[in-house]
Amino acid sequence: MKKILNILCVILVCFFFQQVDVYANVKTFDRTEQNLLVPDNVVVTDENKKAILDTPAVDVGDKIYDFGNILTKDEEKKLLSNVLEFINKTDIDLVFLTTRDTNFYSVEDYAYQFYDYNSFKKDGIIFLILVGEKNQIFMGTSGNINKYYSSERINQILEYVIKYIDKKDYYKGLDIYTKIIDGFYNIDNKVEVNIENNGKVVIKFLWIDILIFTIAGTFIIVFFTLHFVNKRKNIQFNREYIDNKTFFINKELEVNLGKNIEKNKK
Repeated sequence: MKKILNILCVILVCFFFQQVDVYANVKTFDRTEQNLLVPDNVVVTDENKKAILDTPAVDVGDKIYDFGNILTKDEEKKLLSNVLEFINKTDIDLVFLTTRDTNFYSVEDYAYQFYDYNSFKKDGIIFLILVGEKNQIFMGTSGNINKYYSSERINQILEYVIKYIDKKDYYKGLDIYTKIIDGFYNIDNKVEVNIENNGKVVIKFLWIDILIFTIAGTFIIVFFTLHFVNKRKNIQFNREYIDNKTFFINKELEVNLGKNIEKNKK
């Protein structure tokens, strides 16, 4: 009996470690007062020193920092591929951060501190998920990218993505989020858009826009049709005029030639 219990314990321990190993560990570095590990552009003061020490120092190449343990290794790998593709295309940094504790900072402050106190690009996006009984999400931007991601667009994105996060479908939510921000990057900020299924971003057409395009298109078609018809009529008229004139001249020459022949006979 004791032997059976030992075997069961071993199996349970192995199963536990396999389950833990499913989630990727986030690589961090230790900040100290002597070495705060902040970017060169950050000015350290007495006011922000505690916030810096409370902020994890990370490898900025990782891009996905799942402190909340909501993604598997395979999910992180697939997400990272899409994230890097977006960064290479746009030269805009993209950071995913999940956590179950913000050290008493607001979600917004914690997200910006994480981005600012690590050496990410000047232009970038951070998307934070605070995991809890009621999940919270936040999207922050850095640098000159408001032309792509205005406040209105950010709210539109968050409203779409939150339904996946609420259902704890974290991977799908983050995957769709990546597609959405890529779609917004490709469309002028002044243009209204809709987010369709699976994060596809399309230009929003109102009925009035469709009516205007239809009227304008009809007008152009009618204009060119009438112009072409009138052009053909002018060509035909000119041909008739030339033919009649030529016929008249030929007829007159024939008469004159006839008279000359009669004179010569006399």
